[in-house]
Amino acid sequence: MGLIPKVVLLVLAMVAVLMVLIVISSPIVLVEEGGLCFLALSSEFGTDWQVGERVPLSGSGTEWVINHREPVYESDIEQESRFSPANRYLKWGLRSILHLPLIAKGKVIGSFIVASRQPNAYSQRHIKLLEQ
Repeated sequence: MGLIPKVVLLVLAMVAVLMVLIVISSPIVLVEEGGLCFLALSSEFGTDWQVGERVPLSGSGTEWVINHREPVYESDIEQESRFSPANRYLKWGLRSILHLPLIAKGKVIGSFIVASRQPNAYSQRHIKLLEQ
């Protein structure tokens, strides 16, 4: 089984977990050619991102998880955000953003992003559950 089918199976497992969480948006991005490519995109609002679209890696939460190999959670991006897409997320009404590393063969290949319109939407318990 290739890398992409394994990622898809991982995503399906994560979707089952997300059904119990407050999730408005959940894109999956993979690192490709020095940027990020949207592999999958689920959203309750109209984003201007499309599956297959490539965006810059630099300054993103995915860049952070690649470098640190662990999740990064911004509990309220209206109050503070470290990453470049924050203005876009705020435009869509999102407040909480969680980036989780996707790891294959010991290498971070992208991230699974979970977002909510509610500030402080996710607890450490949610994060640990999604890390599995």
